[in-house]
Amino acid sequence: MHRRLVEDGVNAVLFDTDIPSTERVSLDEAGARWNGYRLEELETAYIHGYAHESPIVPAPSGMRDWSVWQADYPARQQRQSFLTSLFIRLAHHGVRLVNPVEAAQAMFAKAHLLAGLAAEGFSCRI
Repeated sequence: MHRRLVEDGVNAVLFDTDIPSTERVSLDEAGARWNGYRLEELETAYIHGYAHESPIVPAPSGMRDWSVWQADYPARQQRQSFLTSLFIRLAHHGVRLVNPVEAAQAMFAKAHLLAGLAAEGFSCRI
Protein backbone atom coordinates (compact mmCIF):
# COMPACT_ATOMS: atom_id res chain seq x y z
CA MET A 1 0.00 0.00 0.00
CA HIS A 2 2.79 2.43 0.90
CA ARG A 3 4.57 1.66 -2.34
CA ARG A 4 1.35 2.32 -4.27
CA LEU A 5 0.94 5.72 -2.60
CA VAL A 6 4.48 6.70 -3.54
CA GLU A 7 3.97 5.42 -7.10
CA ASP A 8 0.87 7.63 -7.30
CA GLY A 9 2.99 10.66 -6.40
CA VAL A 10 1.93 10.99 -2.77
CA ASN A 11 4.65 12.17 -0.39
CA ALA A 12 4.01 9.36 2.11
CA VAL A 13 6.32 8.13 4.85
CA LEU A 14 6.05 4.55 6.10
CA PHE A 15 5.80 4.11 9.87
CA ASP A 16 6.42 0.51 10.80
CA THR A 17 5.53 0.32 14.49
CA ASP A 18 8.31 -2.19 15.08
CA ILE A 19 10.75 0.68 15.64
CA PRO A 20 14.37 -0.51 15.57
CA SER A 21 16.56 0.69 18.44
CA THR A 22 18.70 2.61 15.95
CA GLU A 23 15.79 4.96 15.15
CA ARG A 24 15.43 8.14 17.19
CA VAL A 25 11.81 9.14 17.72
CA SER A 26 10.75 11.94 20.03
CA LEU A 27 7.51 13.62 21.01
CA ASP A 28 7.60 16.74 23.16
CA GLU A 29 6.48 20.37 23.25
CA ALA A 30 8.85 21.15 20.35
CA GLY A 31 7.04 18.65 18.13
CA ALA A 32 7.32 15.12 16.87
CA ARG A 33 10.58 14.06 15.25
CA TRP A 34 11.85 10.89 13.57
CA ASN A 35 15.64 10.90 13.22
CA GLY A 36 15.49 14.69 13.40
CA TYR A 37 12.81 15.09 10.71
CA ARG A 38 9.79 17.18 11.80
CA LEU A 39 6.81 14.89 11.38
CA GLU A 40 4.20 17.65 11.41
CA GLU A 41 5.54 18.67 7.97
CA LEU A 42 4.48 15.37 6.39
CA GLU A 43 1.68 15.22 3.86
CA THR A 44 0.78 11.55 4.42
CA ALA A 45 1.94 8.83 6.80
CA TYR A 46 1.27 5.13 6.22
CA ILE A 47 1.05 3.32 9.57
CA HIS A 48 1.98 -0.36 9.50
CA GLY A 49 1.65 -2.78 12.39
CA TYR A 50 -0.27 -0.59 14.85
CA ALA A 51 -2.99 -2.39 16.81
CA HIS A 52 -5.11 -1.02 19.61
CA GLU A 53 -4.70 -3.12 22.74
CA SER A 54 -6.88 -2.53 25.76
CA PRO A 55 -5.50 -3.91 27.96
CA ILE A 56 -2.24 -5.00 26.44
CA VAL A 57 -2.18 -8.76 26.77
CA PRO A 58 0.41 -11.33 25.76
CA ALA A 59 0.35 -12.47 22.16
CA PRO A 60 -0.96 -16.02 21.70
CA SER A 61 2.44 -17.67 21.65
CA GLY A 62 1.95 -20.38 24.21
CA MET A 63 4.07 -18.47 26.73
CA ARG A 64 3.27 -19.66 30.21
CA ASP A 65 5.90 -17.80 32.23
CA TRP A 66 3.82 -14.85 33.43
CA SER A 67 6.77 -13.35 35.30
CA VAL A 68 8.40 -12.61 31.94
CA TRP A 69 5.19 -11.02 30.65
CA GLN A 70 4.80 -8.95 33.84
CA ALA A 71 8.36 -7.65 33.57
CA ASP A 72 7.83 -6.66 29.93
CA TYR A 73 4.34 -5.19 30.43
CA PRO A 74 5.31 -1.63 31.54
CA ALA A 75 7.61 -1.20 28.52
CA ARG A 76 4.93 -2.43 26.10
CA GLN A 77 2.34 -0.20 27.76
CA GLN A 78 4.59 2.86 27.47
CA ARG A 79 5.42 2.04 23.84
CA GLN A 80 1.72 1.71 22.99
CA SER A 81 0.95 5.00 24.71
CA PHE A 82 3.79 6.74 22.87
CA LEU A 83 2.71 5.47 19.43
CA THR A 84 -0.92 6.38 20.07
CA SER A 85 0.06 9.90 21.15
CA LEU A 86 2.40 10.29 18.18
CA PHE A 87 -0.20 9.28 15.60
CA ILE A 88 -2.99 11.36 17.19
CA ARG A 89 -0.67 14.38 17.22
CA LEU A 90 0.19 13.93 13.56
CA ALA A 91 -3.51 13.77 12.64
CA HIS A 92 -4.14 16.90 14.73
CA HIS A 93 -1.50 18.72 12.68
CA GLY A 94 -3.22 17.77 9.42
CA VAL A 95 -1.07 14.81 8.38
CA ARG A 96 -3.23 12.33 6.46
CA LEU A 97 -2.88 8.94 8.10
CA VAL A 98 -3.39 5.63 6.34
CA ASN A 99 -4.47 3.15 9.05
CA PRO A 100 -5.11 5.80 11.74
CA VAL A 101 -5.57 5.12 15.45
CA GLU A 102 -9.35 5.36 15.10
CA ALA A 103 -9.38 2.48 12.59
CA ALA A 104 -7.42 0.26 14.98
CA GLN A 105 -9.75 1.17 17.85
CA ALA A 106 -12.81 0.36 15.72
CA MET A 107 -11.36 -3.04 14.78
CA PHE A 108 -10.63 -3.76 18.46
CA ALA A 109 -14.18 -2.78 19.46
CA LYS A 110 -15.68 -4.96 16.70
CA ALA A 111 -13.67 -8.02 17.75
CA HIS A 112 -14.58 -7.40 21.42
CA LEU A 113 -18.28 -7.09 20.56
CA LEU A 114 -18.28 -10.27 18.45
CA ALA A 115 -16.43 -12.21 21.16
CA GLY A 116 -19.04 -11.10 23.70
CA LEU A 117 -21.88 -12.21 21.43
CA ALA A 118 -20.17 -15.56 20.83
CA ALA A 119 -19.78 -16.04 24.59
CA GLU A 120 -23.57 -15.58 24.91
CA GLY A 121 -24.21 -18.27 22.32
CA PHE A 122 -24.80 -16.16 19.22
CA SER A 123 -23.22 -17.26 15.98
CA CYS A 124 -22.74 -15.57 12.64
CA ARG A 125 -21.99 -17.18 9.31
CA ILE A 126 -20.64 -15.16 6.45
